[in-house]
Amino acid sequence: MNFILILPPPSFDPLKPVKSYFIPTSALYLAECLIKENFSVSIIDEENEETFKKIHEAHDDQTIAFGISTLSGTQLKNALIIAKYIRKHYPSTPIIWGGAHVNALPHQTLESDLVDYICWGESEHSLPTLLKSIKGNADISKIKGIGYKKDGKCIVTGTSGYTDLNRIFNLPYHLLNIDKYARNLYHIGVKRLLSVVTSRGCPFMCTFCSNTSRLWPNRLMRYHTIDHVLNDIKILVNTYNADAITLSDENIIVNEKRLVELCTALKNANLKIKYRFVARIDSLDRLSESTWELLKETGVIGLGAGIESGSQRILDLMRKKITLEQIYSVDAKLTKYGFYKSYNFMTCVPSETIQDVRETLKLIVRIAKTSKKSPFPFTQLYKYIPLPNTEMFDLALEYGLKLPQDITGWIYFDLDNVNESMNIVRPWLKDDLAEYVKQANNLVEELNSLYIGEGSDYEKIDKAIEKMESFIENTPEKMESFIENTSD
Repeated sequence: MNFILILPPPSFDPLKPVKSYFIPTSALYLAECLIKENFSVSIIDEENEETFKKIHEAHDDQTIAFGISTLSGTQLKNALIIAKYIRKHYPSTPIIWGGAHVNALPHQTLESDLVDYICWGESEHSLPTLLKSIKGNADISKIKGIGYKKDGKCIVTGTSGYTDLNRIFNLPYHLLNIDKYARNLYHIGVKRLLSVVTSRGCPFMCTFCSNTSRLWPNRLMRYHTIDHVLNDIKILVNTYNADAITLSDENIIVNEKRLVELCTALKNANLKIKYRFVARIDSLDRLSESTWELLKETGVIGLGAGIESGSQRILDLMRKKITLEQIYSVDAKLTKYGFYKSYNFMTCVPSETIQDVRETLKLIVRIAKTSKKSPFPFTQLYKYIPLPNTEMFDLALEYGLKLPQDITGWIYFDLDNVNESMNIVRPWLKDDLAEYVKQANNLVEELNSLYIGEGSDYEKIDKAIEKMESFIENTPEKMESFIENTSD
């Protein structure tokens, strides 16, 4: 193989692997552009031990480089383990790093001894050019969107820009074990749910989101052609037996006209499958009645939204640009049209108080009463992860976050081991608030587990709601004191 692309596992415990819910389409787009340039490619997306085995199977005397794509957190920890393994067994084969962590911190990543080159931003142009130059021992200083080392210095070139999406991409799904990504959601009548991407970018400015990074802002909204989307879905349906598709865009409803065009094409294709997607609350609230009807006719059965918080103060801090009234309005529309619901929430952001978390629980209670027909309508209360070069990261620094000085310091920046890493990742999260969030999260998970769609025990759901209402209204005295102190 000319290029071996490795996606480190997001879990550190091989006995408790994290199920991959989405096909790693970014890896497929990279592989497609390399194949067009006559490179041979292997994609490894396994637990660490299996990754080591597949590395040996894929590496040969034609291998130009390894690639590692990673987020921060546990995936980064695994990336470092894998890179050390490669260094030990294949010291003469360079390692090219990419992915969200590299996009956020290209210079610091490149400083690591386990990194020879980086590709940052969208790499469909820069990666093939870099591989050709490495193979031919040519000058790489003019290549955009890369980083390299020369005379002991780390050099990062300017961005290579955005990829032209105005064509049909023939994604090499055969490089993956697609069965690994197929979800059996029996509670909504789906046996093989797979995912596609129909657009890139998000023009909104949520302060916690990597799309708003000052270094690599992914804010320009760009659309794949309808022909590409249909081709992609038909391959998953006809070749890989998908009976449902998640449209896993960053933000699929920015332009209602585009949504109507897409849904009309999907409806006319008559693939007899179901669809799900997530969207912003305000975008959903603006949809016309005819578009809601079209979604039903197309086969859309489930819609999700990142609500994040029930506290308007926190929503404003996040610059979500949504209101509680809009949330209530969208929830009513999802109920009216019979869509399955899926809402995400986030906590532990800088300056958040127990009162803010209570407001989130109040919102969850209100939505819980209208969502009894939706399987698992709530996530856990996700813990905020500080992402570099974003506005909320700057706020986190003001609240005591210490900027890691090298790549290894970022391995704690994830959802695992929250209590153990609290002082490192969320130093503003004091004991009272941490305990309140823990109890709140347990209640949300308990409530959510009772929502199984058809066959749900409504009496148990009502009791769980009452339990949460009691928790909200009867905050322990110590925590009440904490609320008063933090609100001064």
